[in-house]
Amino acid sequence: MHWASGGPRVSSVSIDLSKNQWSVVNDDVMGGVSASQLDTEQDHLLFRGELSLENNGGFASARCSIGPLPADTNAVRIRIKGDGRFYQFRIRPENSPNGIAWQAMLPASRDWQETELLLDEFKPVFRGRETPEAGPIDASQISQVGFLLADATAGPFSLSIGLVEFIHAPRRLSE
Repeated sequence: MHWASGGPRVSSVSIDLSKNQWSVVNDDVMGGVSASQLDTEQDHLLFRGELSLENNGGFASARCSIGPLPADTNAVRIRIKGDGRFYQFRIRPENSPNGIAWQAMLPASRDWQETELLLDEFKPVFRGRETPEAGPIDASQISQVGFLLADATAGPFSLSIGLVEFIHAPRRLSE
């Protein structure tokens, strides 16, 4: 990604990666049998478990409630390392803790990778279906962040999360 020189970043908010700040929500809430857990290892949060497709299951997630973000927030910087699978990074507004989420897909390579995502590039979804009528997310309303695995592939998974930081990013020139 290429960014215009928009001056210094005005503000940023790093999300606490302590495991006691996060919770897991798996498909067992609807009869599935996937299992996951969170651990703190050195300087990162480890989200791991076993994804199962039994009983119409197939998802595991880790979520964290967050406080208000600065008004100029327009992007999120994420550093992850994983198992080669695709994870969704999700953000939710305060009025929709289990409703519409805005998601971005992240490939989790076996090496640490850092990426910046503009909030207006997130797609609104409800239970896996796009809901474009929801429009863009309002950063001032974000109250929850999370990672979701729902790739229809049963088996063990592991995602290391080294950074989740909401920022004001300069304008992007091209990809």
